[in-house]
Amino acid sequence: MADVSNLPLAETVFDDDQGSTPPRRDRIVILGRRASGKTVYLSVLYEKYWKSLDSLTLKAVSGNTHSDLIRVVEGLREGRWPAATLETQYCDLEIKYKGRKHLMVTLDYAGELFRRAFVEDITDTPETAALVEHIDAAAAVILLIDPTSLVGDSSDARIDDDFGMTQAVTRIRNWPGGKDVPFVVVFTKADVSRQRIQGDGGVVPFMTKHLPALARTLKKIQIFQVAAVNAKTLPDGTKIPRPNKLGWHVEKPLLYCLDQIELKAELDLHRAQQRRSRVEWAKRQKEQRNEKHRTNLRVFAIVGSMIVIAACVIALVWARNL
Repeated sequence: MADVSNLPLAETVFDDDQGSTPPRRDRIVILGRRASGKTVYLSVLYEKYWKSLDSLTLKAVSGNTHSDLIRVVEGLREGRWPAATLETQYCDLEIKYKGRKHLMVTLDYAGELFRRAFVEDITDTPETAALVEHIDAAAAVILLIDPTSLVGDSSDARIDDDFGMTQAVTRIRNWPGGKDVPFVVVFTKADVSRQRIQGDGGVVPFMTKHLPALARTLKKIQIFQVAAVNAKTLPDGTKIPRPNKLGWHVEKPLLYCLDQIELKAELDLHRAQQRRSRVEWAKRQKEQRNEKHRTNLRVFAIVGSMIVIAACVIALVWARNL
């Protein structure tokens, strides 16, 4: 885990306008700007593990979701990139990991929606409101970032990935139950970005150089480099996916999130057991005090009765002797 805790923490604060009831954190959220690789990443990950016999398996809840994800991978194997996501699409996935089932909801959405919600602060439309509501229920968050966009000429990419991601992370951190939500930074397109990252000294120096606000906010960061596809360049400069090279380390971010969720559940259970133990101990102490009090009352009553009887006997003897 990368440690950037020596950097100051971001200070953006969101007001909780929806009351004090903590959100139900029941999903792994994937966030990324347009062209960050969300659709390809999700599809390759799903195709790799939906029929797996390992400790990790994925199953789409709906047939449409399954078909959409598989069709994307089929296109990649034929050398075709998927069309850009134009509308929000929910992908309900049942995840089985180490014998336990998790019903997780991932969200694939148009990249422009992320900018409207977290850069332009437009959250009163149905689409952006749904996205914000979605991240408020995050049990873990995967942040997909294309490193090549950060070193190019696109200031929009840097704004979206640094400022926008920071706003999203800060919102989660400042909402009830958000302090313990694990975050993972995923540098995508590792087949073309690894050399550039190494040129900056590795993932931590690259992160602090190009995403300083996000690094300050997250403080301690788990960073992965993945390549959902391995692209090749045609003579005319066009990049297309290599058919037989899919899925390099795509499962690692998900496995980390699942392990952290399991760990938190075990910790919460342990804390709950400790609280129950303290409550039961306090209850036993109270019962012991009450029993002691009742015993003292009984002793007092017996002694009082004996004193009264003794007084009566003395009075009777004294009366006979008169």
